[in-house]
Amino acid sequence: PAGNVGNASQFFTRIINVIIVDPATPNIVYMATQNGVSRSTDRGLNWTQGAGSLGDARSLVLDTTSAPGARILYAGVTGVGVIRSTDGGANWTTVLNGATPAVSTAVGAGSFSKVVVALAPPTSPPNAAGVQVLYVALSGSGGAPDPVGLFRSTDAGTTWTQRTATGMPGNTQGGYSFHIGVDPASPGDGNKDIIYVGCVGQARSTNSGTSFTGLSGLHADTHAWACVR
Repeated sequence: PAGNVGNASQFFTRIINVIIVDPATPNIVYMATQNGVSRSTDRGLNWTQGAGSLGDARSLVLDTTSAPGARILYAGVTGVGVIRSTDGGANWTTVLNGATPAVSTAVGAGSFSKVVVALAPPTSPPNAAGVQVLYVALSGSGGAPDPVGLFRSTDAGTTWTQRTATGMPGNTQGGYSFHIGVDPASPGDGNKDIIYVGCVGQARSTNSGTSFTGLSGLHADTHAWACVR
């Protein structure tokens, strides 16, 4: 806009994938782009990239139960895996990558590209350490299944297991048609959460990814999920 004296013009030629306005502090905005994850503390005028967040960040989620002064975020970075910040996006560390045992086994001799991450809703009562259950799916390539599979963590990304995911839809078209979402009405327990996975086709799981049932009547190719309650 006219009069913008900040540094947001750096994004004019970049692909912006996700924008999150912090509901507790609306002046703070988080943004996932093709070059990593950046944060603004002045409503988008000026931006600072988080240390350790380099790469094409295609997905970004915020744990709204985390303390406003120490926000927890997770981002899915193409070809890298999942990174986590526990200080509001200033610094990032990797919690899932190709060397993660569950992922390494599933990928085999192939590889993965787009990474989508989704948070389960908070349990009741919420865990004092923040949301513990995460779901991640990977777009496979180079002979790996596509998608590679669905992975779950019940300890905020410390350890991961692959879900059976029977009936999970396939063909992400190189990540072009690929996203997952968790119904906010789910219990958040990692066992009975309702998960939506979309590739060229779409399906829903009511048991945290053990099995999926196909959804009909939807347009082919999935780019995002949103649940309104």
